[in-house]
Amino acid sequence: MLETRVGVAWMLRALILYFGGTALTITAAQHTKGWWRSGVVALLLALGATTAYGGHGATGRWVFVGIEATVIHVVAMSVWIGGLAALLLGLGDISAAAIRRYSRLALIAAIAVVVTGVVQGIRQMERIGALFDTDYGRLLLAKSFAVAVILGFAAASRTAVHGALRRRRQPEPATVGAAGDYDRATLRRSVGAEVLFSAAVLVLTASLTGANPKQVPSAEPFSTTVVSEDYLAAITIDPAAAGPNQVHIYLSSPGGSLSRPDSVSVSISDPATEIAPIGLTVVPVGANHYQALDATIPYAGTWTLTVRAVYDTFDEIVFTAEVEVR
Repeated sequence: MLETRVGVAWMLRALILYFGGTALTITAAQHTKGWWRSGVVALLLALGATTAYGGHGATGRWVFVGIEATVIHVVAMSVWIGGLAALLLGLGDISAAAIRRYSRLALIAAIAVVVTGVVQGIRQMERIGALFDTDYGRLLLAKSFAVAVILGFAAASRTAVHGALRRRRQPEPATVGAAGDYDRATLRRSVGAEVLFSAAVLVLTASLTGANPKQVPSAEPFSTTVVSEDYLAAITIDPAAAGPNQVHIYLSSPGGSLSRPDSVSVSISDPATEIAPIGLTVVPVGANHYQALDATIPYAGTWTLTVRAVYDTFDEIVFTAEVEVR
């Protein structure tokens, strides 16, 4: 893995997190000092840069924009979700003034997360349809929904912090360990919900890292067996998608005999249009096994595949199958 860009990036990320995070943890008592806070900022920027270098930030269109957006996205997400976790764990020991300061910072971080996420989505996906026919697009939609839910709970948190849901009582002094003039019960519930959905966002983000924004899942092959006048035709179309396809036909006579037809012809047609049936060139490739060459299906839709097999000069057996082409 160290011979790849991704391997180098994630190794650097692990080293930075290990050494930088350990150093900051050991010196956490100095968290009010300027050098310590600068260290936190530097660590977050380094983690953002390595994430961009080892992920989608360094691919696709507008690479420079992608790298910058990824760095901001990772830093803002760290501040927002990391702050939520700290707030949830230490709510009883944090002053109202400190909570208000975090609330203002969290708002800025949330806006940055949303804006950079939109930029990344536009940059990676060059068409709207990719939101629905690629794994990356569907994961992005799921992540967007989870973020929207978080923003709803975040609005409730801000309301609780900034006074609209204050309890109707004399506010306590905004000192460490005091409830302060905010609705602590509402804040605890809304922050807990934010943290819960943030975990889902992190899972979806990890899945996005491994998804290809441009890869459309391959269509499943079409396979069916058609019976006509006691004759059987096993038909396979792979991948049953618009464009080139492989069509294989296995014919079986009544009683399972291997008597070969005198001739076999195959055509496809779209009943929804007035387009004439498209004939496909058929060649035998085995005992009662025929393959259609140049089987190009022009566009997606419901097509009718018709197989005509002539036995004993005059007996024509017709097989038809409805094929969903994606």
